[in-house]
Amino acid sequence: MKKILYTLLFCSIFAFATSCADHREDGLLPSKVYLVRNGVEVYSSTSDKTSATATAWATKSGLLPSECVVTYEVDELALTEYNEYNSTNYEMLPESCYTIGQTVFSLGSDDLNAEFAVTYNPSAIYALTGEYNVPQKYALPIRIKVDGLELVEDKSVVIMTFNISKPADETESE
Repeated sequence: MKKILYTLLFCSIFAFATSCADHREDGLLPSKVYLVRNGVEVYSSTSDKTSATATAWATKSGLLPSECVVTYEVDELALTEYNEYNSTNYEMLPESCYTIGQTVFSLGSDDLNAEFAVTYNPSAIYALTGEYNVPQKYALPIRIKVDGLELVEDKSVVIMTFNISKPADETESE
C-alpha cells in the first residue's frame, strides 16, 4: 500500500512540476529591426528658421529577449535606386544644409526604439531652391544597418524630404 501511495505522490509532484513550466515563449518568432516610417517622409518648416529637426525610429519587434546595434547612415545609392524605381528626380541635400548627431545605438533586451535625429537648415534649403513648397527637390536618404538581429530590408530606408514654406508673418502681409 505504501508503494502505491509513494507512486501516486511521485506522479502528482511530477505532473505538477511539468505543468508549471513556462511555455510563453514557445512558437514566438525572433525579433527583427525596421524603420517605423520608411519610404518618403516630408518634414516641414518655414524659411525664416535656421534649425529644425527630422527624426527616424528603428524599432525592435518581438517579445523574445534580444540585443542589437543599429547604425544610421546617409546612403546616396538608396536615393539613386529610389529615383530610378519611382521615376523621381530627387537631388542629394548638400551637407552644408544638415548635421547628423548620434548614428550608432545599442538596443538592450528591454529597449524597443533607437531614435535618430538630423538637424536641417530650412533657410539654407530655401536659398538652394529659391521656391517655397517644393519637397520633391532635395532629399536626404537614410539607411539603417543592424548587427545582432535580422533587418527587415524593405523597411530599412527613409527618404527625408523638406517642405519649406513662407514664414507666417510674410504670408499675412500679402
